[in-house]
Amino acid sequence: MNNEQYGDNDLFTYFGGGFVSSKDSSENTDRKVTDNRSIEGSCAEEEKNMQASDACGGLTAEEEDALKDESADTPSDKKEEAKVTFTHSTYICYAGMSKPISKYFSSDQIPLLTLEDVRKRMEKDFPEMSKQRTNMDYDAKKNIIVPVIAKGKKGSGAFFHDESRGYFFSASSLMEWKNEFTISYLAAEDGFYEVRDTSIGVFVSKVDINMLWKHSDTAREFIDHASRVDKLYPCSEGFKFKLPKIPIQMMQQLISLFADYSKKNNGIEVMGVIYWDQIKEKFLLDIPLQEVHKHGIMVDYSSFPHHVIKVMEVHSHNTMYAFFSSIDNEDELGTHLYGVIGNLKETNNNIQFDIKTRAGVAGRFIPIPSASILEGEYEDRDNSWNAMQRLLYPHNWKKQVKIVNGV
Repeated sequence: MNNEQYGDNDLFTYFGGGFVSSKDSSENTDRKVTDNRSIEGSCAEEEKNMQASDACGGLTAEEEDALKDESADTPSDKKEEAKVTFTHSTYICYAGMSKPISKYFSSDQIPLLTLEDVRKRMEKDFPEMSKQRTNMDYDAKKNIIVPVIAKGKKGSGAFFHDESRGYFFSASSLMEWKNEFTISYLAAEDGFYEVRDTSIGVFVSKVDINMLWKHSDTAREFIDHASRVDKLYPCSEGFKFKLPKIPIQMMQQLISLFADYSKKNNGIEVMGVIYWDQIKEKFLLDIPLQEVHKHGIMVDYSSFPHHVIKVMEVHSHNTMYAFFSSIDNEDELGTHLYGVIGNLKETNNNIQFDIKTRAGVAGRFIPIPSASILEGEYEDRDNSWNAMQRLLYPHNWKKQVKIVNGV
């Protein structure tokens, strides 16, 4: 079978569209994850082919052969089969492990168990193993139980997971289960993508395969499994903003502050942070305590209640071009938005500037159009000379900024 069993795989469509991105991605994961080999029966083949860990040492030679047998019968097609009797030598093979049934049940319980009893117990450890989605395959001759995650009502498919991360082979499966995990990964035809659905927006960024490989045993199992999928679907980087656009008056105040400091000491960099109050449903612009000089900022972020979330950090480059420096790349590790304002000039109460914005995902970046997150019209190229009228800002903002001698 190919990945059609998991459903169509247009990730952006599943999220309702509205994504923005740059065509030029700096991420480079060249490994192609397609192969001529297909998945047989969702994850059943993989569970049978994977090398089990220490528990596999307890299998007989016949049972080990069964784990590699791609043509094994699938008694799950006969839901109302005759009662089976399990023994202490019965093994459960799932998610890369092979464990004796006695790991989960007592000696008195084992002879009385049904396949449904086993599934219910396994569901406690593997939430994807619901009754609607799971076929419990049992080969009486080989005495092996292989739970198979079948296609569900919403097109769910086989996937891997650990405590906080889910690893998927289709957009439909990812969408059905993403709320169970902090971070999701999607195998695509050109590599692997990390998906974070946050209160700010949906971040889809390409992940370097070597970095993903280092995450965990589950990640490595996921990568290996993806190479056996007959067909994976296209994906691309992008960001979908879930909040209203940031008000133009807020940007006018911030850029007015930036313009004032660009005149000092041959140009000083300054920073502002935009937050979203989830209760009052409005943006807040904060100027945190900071030590600033011509080429850098040391900032002490302000504290807010948990319902006030950081949306965007914006800093100035005084009269220099608007660009993200190597220092910015090293420092901007949060999963939110970033902006830089540069090429600042002021004439007749009008401020001209260049702007660049991007979505950041744990140190990876997705360039995005400024107009997709900010009210107003912006051009993001160098020497674009965006213009805004100066707007008064609170006097106490300057008390937050201390100019120091920078090197």
